[in-house]
Amino acid sequence: MSFNDLERGTYAQNTSSNPSTVANDEEEYRRTVQQVSRKVFQINASVANIRQLVAQLGTSRDTQRLRQDIHNKMEATRDLVKTTSTELKALSEYQHSNTGQQRRARRLEQQKLSGDFQKVLEQFQNIQRISAEVSREFVDRAKHALHPQDDDDDGESRPLLQQSRQVLELGVLDNDVEYNEALINER
Repeated sequence: MSFNDLERGTYAQNTSSNPSTVANDEEEYRRTVQQVSRKVFQINASVANIRQLVAQLGTSRDTQRLRQDIHNKMEATRDLVKTTSTELKALSEYQHSNTGQQRRARRLEQQKLSGDFQKVLEQFQNIQRISAEVSREFVDRAKHALHPQDDDDDGESRPLLQQSRQVLELGVLDNDVEYNEALINER
C-alpha cells in the first residue's frame, strides 16, 4: 500500500474484494448467527424451566428457596435476552455482502432468527406476568390470613368483630370458671 493508492482509492477497492477479508467477514457472520441461535435456544430452555418452577408456587412445594430460584433464573434470562438482542442487531451490519443472492440469504436467515427470538421473548414476558400474578395472590392471601377482615370495610364491621371476639373470650372464661368449680366440688 502506498500513498498513491490511498489517493486514487484503489486500496479500498482491493480490500473489499480481498478474498481473506470476505472469508473473515463470512466466518464472523456465521459465528454470530450460531451464537444468537444458541442463545435463543437457551432462553427457550430457561423459560420452560421457569414455567415448571412457577407451577409449584402456591403448592406444598412453595418455599423461599423456590422463589429465590425463580428470581435468579428470571434475572439470568433477562440478561441473556439483552445480549441476544444486541447480537441480533449486530447481524444487520453484515447486510453489506458482495452478492445480491448472499444478501437475500442473510436477510432471510436474520428474519427467521428475529422471529424465533420474538416468540421466545413473548413466552418469557408471559411467564413473568404469570409469576407476578401468582406472587401477588400469595401476598394477598398472606395479608388476609394475618389481618382477617370482612370485605366491607365500613366502620360497623370492626366493632362487630371486636364484640364477637369479646363474646368468645367471655365464653372461654365462663367455661374455665365452671371447670374449676367442678374440680372444687369434686374434692
